Amino acid sequence: MDNIATSHLPHNTLKDIGNGMFAAGRYREAAQYYTEAILKQPNVSSYYSNRALCYVQMHEYAKALPDCRRSIALDESNLKAYFFAGQAHLGLGQWEEALAKLLHAHNLALEQHRNFGDDITSVIRLAKRKRFEAEDDKRRQEEIALQTYLNNLILQDAERQKKTLLQAAQCSAATSSGSHQLSIGPQLDVQAQLESDPSLPVVVTGAALQPTDNLSSVAVSTDSSAAASMVVTNADENTAADSARTTTTAVVDSVDTSFARAGMSSSSCVQVHATDRELGSFEPTALPIDVQVQLSQITATSQQRIAEVNQLFAQVDERRQKREVPEYLCGRISFELMLEPVITPSGITYDKRSIIAHLRKVGHFDPLTRQPLTESQLIPNLSMKEVVHAFLEENPWAENY
Repeated sequence: MDNIATSHLPHNTLKDIGNGMFAAGRYREAAQYYTEAILKQPNVSSYYSNRALCYVQMHEYAKALPDCRRSIALDESNLKAYFFAGQAHLGLGQWEEALAKLLHAHNLALEQHRNFGDDITSVIRLAKRKRFEAEDDKRRQEEIALQTYLNNLILQDAERQKKTLLQAAQCSAATSSGSHQLSIGPQLDVQAQLESDPSLPVVVTGAALQPTDNLSSVAVSTDSSAAASMVVTNADENTAADSARTTTTAVVDSVDTSFARAGMSSSSCVQVHATDRELGSFEPTALPIDVQVQLSQITATSQQRIAEVNQLFAQVDERRQKREVPEYLCGRISFELMLEPVITPSGITYDKRSIIAHLRKVGHFDPLTRQPLTESQLIPNLSMKEVVHAFLEENPWAENY
């Protein structure tokens, strides 16, 4: 645009040139002419709304909103400013704001008896659908997070049960191993001692593992040979006591070694806290049969629960896959599902409640064709009602659409 050539033009002429540019699809040049008009006359509401429409067509929605607000501030009855603001909010993904502006524009159109056909209502339906899709997507993401959380809980519970079971199995195995070694540890064969040399004192390993005198084998005598024999016997007793202490130490060391291999202290099995590596090294083939069966049951139960949870969420997702009300089932006034469809003499179907409210509040005419219309001329559209009923049977969520 040549600023020198247009500087002498009045603001209304600049507006007309801008309208011509817009009709030719030259939206950016049209916006420039509207800007020139605004600079010369900044108090005309339509100049701002016209430039806002140019920005909407160029998808520059953030620039359109300030112009819409300025236009409304200058003229609150400028329904185009509300309509364009609704489109700008829609382009920015602001569904609630878009619906508020679009519905206000629709109400102004009814109050001013201006016929925009389906231009405003179609955008309202689009905004409602976009809002519903956004809310539905949010719910879907929350359900996915919940499904993942539940699956993890099931797996963690199964791992906890397995770990507890393996710890108990290790404790039991280590205790059994220690007791076994105590019971079969090195003992002195009494019969063998008696057979080899009946004169030696017999040492029996028991709970205290102390040497015991075999008094019956000691010959009581007062002569020197008897005394010498007693001295020899006492010396043998000392040797046997040392041997018993050595045997006791070996048995205790063996028990401690058994507990250590099992990963626990010989003082208490309850204090065991096996690591994952220790649990992993406890091969299933080395476990008792009953423990293996319990581990398999824990795994099977967790897998079944996960499958049930996944199936439940899959059913919910399947029911939600087709959540869209066809436009031909929505009323032209309320933009909602027509629960009581009626047809006018002009052949247009409305929701009964909405068209009656229009006739009583706005005027006795058809909202789209502008033809005279009274309540007595409304005829129930039974075919459409049957279609709506069938749709609701398959999509119960649409009741609150």
